[in-house]
Amino acid sequence: MRVKSPWLSDRAPEILTSAAKVTERAQTLHQVGKSIHIGHELLESPQTAAAKAGEPSPEPVVAGHH
Repeated sequence: MRVKSPWLSDRAPEILTSAAKVTERAQTLHQVGKSIHIGHELLESPQTAAAKAGEPSPEPVVAGHH
């Protein structure tokens, strides 16, 4: 059996709005975190990234040689 709380009923819109704001903020922070992580990966050399992934290191790229 449910007991309806007038206080909760009155506050429901406010609570839902707050929850939506928190969720939105968390998603924004998550996106920023992912962007920072991707940025760090881009700063790594291919050799470092391969070593972390446990793959054979690619040969260094020398400009002008194909």
